[in-house]
Amino acid sequence: MEQAKEFKSEFQIAQKNRKENMRIEKNIRKGEPVSLIKRLFFSKKYNNDLVERLADGDLTIAQMKQIKIAIKNKLSEKQIDSLINCKKDEKAMATIIDIAIMLNNGQRR
Repeated sequence: MEQAKEFKSEFQIAQKNRKENMRIEKNIRKGEPVSLIKRLFFSKKYNNDLVERLADGDLTIAQMKQIKIAIKNKLSEKQIDSLINCKKDEKAMATIIDIAIMLNNGQRR
Protein backbone atom coordinates (compact mmCIF):
# COMPACT_ATOMS: atom_id res chain seq x y z
CA MET A 1 0.00 0.00 0.00
CA GLU A 2 1.24 3.46 -0.78
CA GLN A 3 2.06 5.93 1.92
CA ALA A 4 -0.61 8.35 3.03
CA LYS A 5 -0.24 12.09 2.82
CA GLU A 6 -0.08 13.70 6.21
CA PHE A 7 -1.16 17.20 7.03
CA LYS A 8 -0.12 18.54 10.39
CA SER A 9 -1.20 21.90 11.71
CA GLU A 10 -1.03 23.52 15.09
CA PHE A 11 -3.51 26.17 16.13
CA GLN A 12 -3.77 28.37 19.17
CA ILE A 13 -7.26 28.70 20.58
CA ALA A 14 -8.13 31.57 22.89
CA GLN A 15 -11.15 31.20 25.15
CA LYS A 16 -11.83 33.87 27.74
CA ASN A 17 -8.65 34.03 29.85
CA ARG A 18 -6.91 30.88 28.71
CA LYS A 19 -5.06 29.76 25.63
CA GLU A 20 -4.77 26.22 24.35
CA ASN A 21 -2.70 24.72 21.61
CA MET A 22 -4.47 22.23 19.41
CA ARG A 23 -2.71 19.94 16.99
CA ILE A 24 -4.64 18.65 14.00
CA GLU A 25 -3.42 15.76 11.89
CA LYS A 26 -5.15 14.44 8.84
CA ASN A 27 -4.07 11.33 6.99
CA ILE A 28 -5.30 10.81 3.46
CA ARG A 29 -4.99 7.28 2.14
CA LYS A 30 -3.77 6.89 -1.38
CA GLY A 31 -4.69 3.96 -3.51
CA GLU A 32 -8.34 4.57 -4.28
CA PRO A 33 -7.69 5.76 -7.87
CA VAL A 34 -5.19 2.95 -8.30
CA SER A 35 -7.80 0.33 -7.43
CA LEU A 36 -10.17 1.79 -10.04
CA ILE A 37 -7.42 1.68 -12.66
CA LYS A 38 -6.62 -1.92 -11.76
CA ARG A 39 -10.28 -2.83 -11.98
CA LEU A 40 -10.71 -1.22 -15.37
CA PHE A 41 -7.46 -2.13 -17.10
CA PHE A 42 -6.02 -5.22 -15.44
CA SER A 43 -9.24 -7.18 -15.48
CA LYS A 44 -8.94 -7.95 -19.18
CA LYS A 45 -11.46 -10.77 -19.22
CA TYR A 46 -14.16 -8.63 -17.70
CA ASN A 47 -13.25 -5.67 -19.91
CA ASN A 48 -13.44 -7.80 -23.05
CA ASP A 49 -16.80 -9.21 -21.99
CA LEU A 50 -18.06 -5.73 -21.18
CA VAL A 51 -16.95 -4.35 -24.55
CA GLU A 52 -18.61 -7.28 -26.34
CA ARG A 53 -21.86 -6.75 -24.45
CA LEU A 54 -21.80 -3.03 -25.22
CA ALA A 55 -21.08 -3.71 -28.90
CA ASP A 56 -23.75 -6.42 -29.16
CA GLY A 57 -26.37 -4.43 -27.30
CA ASP A 58 -28.69 -1.90 -28.82
CA LEU A 59 -27.60 0.91 -26.52
CA THR A 60 -27.69 4.54 -27.53
CA ILE A 61 -24.76 6.89 -26.95
CA ALA A 62 -26.59 8.41 -23.98
CA GLN A 63 -27.08 4.95 -22.44
CA MET A 64 -23.38 4.14 -22.94
CA LYS A 65 -22.49 7.39 -21.17
CA GLN A 66 -24.62 6.22 -18.24
CA ILE A 67 -22.69 2.92 -18.20
CA LYS A 68 -19.46 4.95 -18.14
CA ILE A 69 -20.77 6.92 -15.14
CA ALA A 70 -21.64 3.63 -13.42
CA ILE A 71 -18.09 2.33 -13.92
CA LYS A 72 -16.57 5.56 -12.60
CA ASN A 73 -18.78 5.34 -9.51
CA LYS A 74 -17.48 1.83 -8.80
CA LEU A 75 -20.68 -0.11 -9.31
CA SER A 76 -20.08 -3.85 -9.17
CA GLU A 77 -19.80 -5.99 -12.28
CA LYS A 78 -23.18 -7.52 -11.50
CA GLN A 79 -24.80 -4.08 -11.18
CA ILE A 80 -23.27 -2.96 -14.49
CA ASP A 81 -24.45 -6.15 -16.20
CA SER A 82 -27.97 -5.57 -14.89
CA LEU A 83 -27.84 -1.99 -16.12
CA ILE A 84 -26.81 -3.10 -19.62
CA ASN A 85 -29.48 -5.78 -19.76
CA CYS A 86 -32.34 -3.62 -18.48
CA LYS A 87 -32.63 -1.68 -21.78
CA LYS A 88 -34.06 1.40 -20.02
CA ASP A 89 -33.71 4.91 -21.44
CA GLU A 90 -30.86 7.13 -20.23
CA LYS A 91 -32.98 9.00 -17.67
CA ALA A 92 -34.13 5.76 -16.07
CA MET A 93 -30.54 4.46 -16.12
CA ALA A 94 -29.33 7.63 -14.38
CA THR A 95 -31.92 7.12 -11.65
CA ILE A 96 -30.97 3.46 -11.26
CA ILE A 97 -27.28 4.42 -11.01
CA ASP A 98 -28.06 7.03 -8.33
CA ILE A 99 -29.99 4.43 -6.32
CA ALA A 100 -27.18 1.86 -6.69
CA ILE A 101 -24.60 4.42 -5.52
CA MET A 102 -26.72 5.23 -2.47
CA LEU A 103 -27.13 1.54 -1.66
CA ASN A 104 -23.40 0.89 -2.08
CA ASN A 105 -22.50 3.84 0.16
CA GLY A 106 -24.95 2.62 2.78
CA GLN A 107 -23.34 -0.83 2.80
CA ARG A 108 -19.87 0.64 3.43
CA ARG A 109 -20.94 2.51 6.56
